[in-house]
Amino acid sequence: MWAGLLASSCNEKEGDDSNLLFTNTLKLLTTNQVKIINYICINCEKKIDKHGLILAEDMQLTHDELSEILNTKEIVQIDIELDYLRSLEIISNGNGFDFGGQNLVANLSPSTFTINLFVKSQGFKGTPREYFKLEYSETK
Repeated sequence: MWAGLLASSCNEKEGDDSNLLFTNTLKLLTTNQVKIINYICINCEKKIDKHGLILAEDMQLTHDELSEILNTKEIVQIDIELDYLRSLEIISNGNGFDFGGQNLVANLSPSTFTINLFVKSQGFKGTPREYFKLEYSETK
């Protein structure tokens, strides 16, 4: 992610420090948190509103799915990683894990900031709309 962020920072606009927000955030994240961010940014449903802003839908991930993504079954560690991301408002996570069912399920979605962080960390200089090739469509 660091290499991509550096690549997307190279531009001709003198004094453009817009990626500074992303570098300051990225240095706070663990490897596991980056894995979660990458997974949900790639796999969540994304939409564009009429103003060109990107919005992400919640996605459900079970404990087993998160364990596979993070290569650990340690529920406490997974919960801590999610709590920290939520505290930074990197993800929305409702009430965390839903303990009512047989499987532990987390409802996760990346914030608009997080989607932009992901796109910039891929070395892409354009907008998330361009990166994900999204078009606005009016819902009825």
